[in-house]
Amino acid sequence: MCPPASLFESTAVATELAALIQPSAAARPRLPERQMAASSNMSFATEMQPIECWPLTASTTPILTTAADTFELLVLVSGCLQLASEQGISTLYGGEALLLNPAQQLQLAVLRPGSLYCMRLTSSCLRQLGLRSGRVVRQQPLMVQESVQRGAEVDILLGIGRRICQPGQLTAAMQQQCISLLRQCVIELWQFNWQQLFRLQPISDPRMAEVQGYFLRQLNQELDLDQLASRLGITSRTIYNLLKAHAGMTPGEYFRLLRLEAVHLELSAPDCRWAVTDVAMEYGFANPGRFAGQYRDYFGELPSETLRRSRLSG
Repeated sequence: MCPPASLFESTAVATELAALIQPSAAARPRLPERQMAASSNMSFATEMQPIECWPLTASTTPILTTAADTFELLVLVSGCLQLASEQGISTLYGGEALLLNPAQQLQLAVLRPGSLYCMRLTSSCLRQLGLRSGRVVRQQPLMVQESVQRGAEVDILLGIGRRICQPGQLTAAMQQQCISLLRQCVIELWQFNWQQLFRLQPISDPRMAEVQGYFLRQLNQELDLDQLASRLGITSRTIYNLLKAHAGMTPGEYFRLLRLEAVHLELSAPDCRWAVTDVAMEYGFANPGRFAGQYRDYFGELPSETLRRSRLSG
């Protein structure tokens, strides 16, 4: 299973990364490791690199605690772990991956020594990635529904982790692309409590689907219809006609509504700590008064009211 080139800004980078992270049938090389305390309470949300490899010995029995707004991805390279939580006891085998929800606690017991990759992913980061493909979660925290993954897809996570954890293997740009790919894999592999954006409906026209995807990737940037038209091999007028036919709006109107949905998503999150103005500016709304009016027309309330309600519910 190769990473799709669409995950990368450059086809050349995608090609190089695909070669780098291909899983190999050969034995995995020994990885640089950080020592894990034999018995300790741990929170990976503090002082952690993007992804790290931890050795697991028979005496390793840590309690893992995730932060309130952070997911923890655990990919077992080798060995076997027993996991105990409020939901019960389960077992994680080499080649399997576990995604822990925020504010979750696990007691680990090593049944067979090995090593473990650990990566922290913030809720806001995953919400942003979900938004780009039209998936949102409103009025509740983002949560993963099924926590364990296994099979060929996990081999990709292992390949990415192996390359990130080996010093000198990647340039800084390539490492960042690897991390971005890993985050995208998490979005695609695990089931979250997503909802669809109100304005996004199933699309049969492949050109309209590409237009919509481009708009979602550009939500915090300026919209460049000429660039999109060139990429699709069509004219800006064709894009205008596509949006009129499928959404009944001009490109500017459609883009603004998607941005408003994005702002609403951020303000509705119980863990949102941003001010309304900061969120609006992040999505290109430079005029606070005009933004507040557009938001109220679309959602029936002011953005400050959405934020106040979400903080009260959190």
